Amino acid sequence: MARTLERAAAPDLGSDLAVPLRSVAPLFFLYPNEVSMVTLRHFAKLLGANQPVFGIAPEGVGDRFDSTRTVEDLATPMLRTIRSAQPEGPYHIAGFSLGGLLAYEIAGRLRASGDQVAWLGLLDCGTPRVCGHLLWLQSPRGFVARVGGAGPRRVLSRAFGLPLQGMRAALVNLGFLPPQLKENFDWRSALELGRRYVCRGNDVPMHLFVSAESARRVSSRSLGWEEVHRGPLMLHPMPGDHLELVMEPHVRLVAEIISSSLGQTVAARTAVSS
Repeated sequence: MARTLERAAAPDLGSDLAVPLRSVAPLFFLYPNEVSMVTLRHFAKLLGANQPVFGIAPEGVGDRFDSTRTVEDLATPMLRTIRSAQPEGPYHIAGFSLGGLLAYEIAGRLRASGDQVAWLGLLDCGTPRVCGHLLWLQSPRGFVARVGGAGPRRVLSRAFGLPLQGMRAALVNLGFLPPQLKENFDWRSALELGRRYVCRGNDVPMHLFVSAESARRVSSRSLGWEEVHRGPLMLHPMPGDHLELVMEPHVRLVAEIISSSLGQTVAARTAVSS
């Protein structure tokens, strides 16, 4: 119902992939699926009316990712949606989690076609190499490595918490408790998609937001992007874990940095054109 009402006051994006929250000069915010896109409401509220936002999710993605798809494949219709809403640059694009790889792919394609991407923001998104490392950490050998690195006591304490997580999942399935984003997301398939992505570094100015937990888990403050990205890279270390980056209270700090850096980008462009 909300989507129908918004269409009456917003331009036609030519696709059901996008959820329009404003009508002009958007920041295109890419998410891995529609469920995770519910966190966009925080950014829409915190960025304010002066920074319109469009949320976009890949088509055909429900609770599970199709293992036959690729990042490149998912990015193609999303790029068409962006171009239909804004035919020419400069573009402002952000992406969370796997949405960050989609944003990076789209920014690279726009850049290669001669369009200007003035601002690119990746939120807790690792490179394909980092995605592969995270998958390895979930393997038996990775478990042994975690025991050695974190200590048996810490690993065992987390293992004893698994029955409680299983009980909560059962209560969610029975409808007694509301689902959470973490429980509904197909993490393994998303990491596999990221691992297989052929990432070609581009020179777009990029802001990288990295949660403390993600940086610790892969032992990389930039989640691998310092080795890949060819353009200016502004690193923003954030507190909390992966999901807390887009939720209260940490999302406020992320939104403040996005708002400030976008404002500086627009002001610099205005000064040059004048």
